[in-house]
Amino acid sequence: MGTKPDATQNVATLEFDPERNELGKDKRLRDGLSVAVQIGANLWLANDETISLERLTRLADAGQDACRYGRHRQFPLNDYLALPVPLPTTRPIWRKSISKAWPLRAATSGWWVRTA
Repeated sequence: MGTKPDATQNVATLEFDPERNELGKDKRLRDGLSVAVQIGANLWLANDETISLERLTRLADAGQDACRYGRHRQFPLNDYLALPVPLPTTRPIWRKSISKAWPLRAATSGWWVRTA
């Protein structure tokens, strides 16, 4: 997979809203990302275990070759599509936790992603 980059080389930091990041049972939204697409200044993400799209907006860069995305908004697909799956009646209970940065290498882009 190659060598790990230094802290400022081709890194995108994703800053999720802590309440929306918690899915319950020690699962986090950030850990199950399956797709990402950038449209303008927005990064759209999806997780295998949710029925929503997540939008992160590009923030001020964290240095040369290092960008940041934050201002997390969630868009439930049931608001836009008739899905056979009902919305959960309660949100997962939020537990205060420290979000560790983890590198994830995007195989085709050469960029590393870490959550803050």
